Formats: sequence, structure tokens, C-alpha cells
Amino acid sequence: DETYGAAAVAQIGEFQADRAILTAGGLDVELGVTDFEFEEASVARAMAAHADSVVVLADATKFGRRAAHRVRPFDQIDMLVADETPPAPLSRALEQAGVIVL
Repeated sequence: DETYGAAAVAQIGEFQADRAILTAGGLDVELGVTDFEFEEASVARAMAAHADSVVVLADATKFGRRAAHRVRPFDQIDMLVADETPPAPLSRALEQAGVIVL
């Protein structure tokens, strides 16, 4: 059973979820949600594409961090759940994109 790779992404495409809950390697003002691993980013993109809403879970160490692989721009996520309030530039970008921050 694979949890990464083309087979996993193809299998995800067979489903429609109410909500995708994703983690992030970084949250960047310009790039949005990013990840360091290509395969993890691919799975996250597929999950988000087949969900009615997208929630990102991230701790404060991800704020302002830019990873190599784009997952989702902020205007394509619905909610960020974090352990701290994001710094001002990131908070503004999330607010402008309509993201609910908890």
C-alpha cells in the first residue's frame, strides 16, 4: 500500500471529501502553503483538489518559511489552525485571501 506517488494521487482522485486537512512545510506570503517533499506536496494538492474545503495545520515555526514545492495559494484554503497568531505580513496575506485563522 502506497501513501505517496502516482498511485496514491490517482486513488485520491476517485474520492470527494468534505474537508482536506493538510500540514505544511512553510507558509509564505507570496507562495502560500509549501512543502519540502515533492511527493507530500503532490498528495496534498490532490487531496485539496478533491475536497469541499481545505484546512491547514501549522505551528509557528512554519510562518514566513518557504519550502521548495507549492501546495496551495492562500486564496485556495479556507482555514489555518495554528498554535500562535501569524506575524503581521502573513496575517494580512491570509486575511486578504479570506482565510479563517484559529
